[in-house]
Amino acid sequence: MNGLNLHTGNRKASLKLGETAAKCARCGKTVYFAEQVFGAGKKWHKQCFKCVACNKTVNSTTMRDKDGELYCGSCHTRSFGTKGYGYGLGSGVLSTDTGKAGEVVSTAPKTTPLNTAGSGSGKNCPRCDQVVYDAEKVRAVGKVFHKQCFKCVTCSKGLTATTLRDHDEEIYCRACYEKNFAPKGFGFGQALSRT
Repeated sequence: MNGLNLHTGNRKASLKLGETAAKCARCGKTVYFAEQVFGAGKKWHKQCFKCVACNKTVNSTTMRDKDGELYCGSCHTRSFGTKGYGYGLGSGVLSTDTGKAGEVVSTAPKTTPLNTAGSGSGKNCPRCDQVVYDAEKVRAVGKVFHKQCFKCVTCSKGLTATTLRDHDEEIYCRACYEKNFAPKGFGFGQALSRT
């Protein structure tokens, strides 16, 4: 009988060992060592570690805190971030989101055509001859392209700022530029041939 009391006593002691005096900041119940998460200077249950505004689960990289409350990045920015054009939801976007549950909000940028007065070059994309809007423009060699039209004139390979080469106000990929316009001969990538 003494062995049974010893076993019961050990079990109670092991339960006490895992128990902490801390209470969860969200639900107020005891937080045990195996289930505790630290954030905003408090202990939380893993399942209670959520945004106070939208109830989305957060982690150490997505969590933001304000006055001891947890927020996801979006709700924190919406509630406490800088307001105005170009802030909060990405470059060039002004959201009309009020943060009300169930609200459907468009975050599409409000754009107007570039050079709508018809004066100057660059109003239309040189590849497709369509109007280029601010949200879809890429500038190169003094012209404005659609992002999807920003391609090599020879092979139609998509370009970036690092792969772009230009010649006579046209844009090329590196390979097409070197094939057509780069210096050739010994010392410029071609081997010396013996006759």
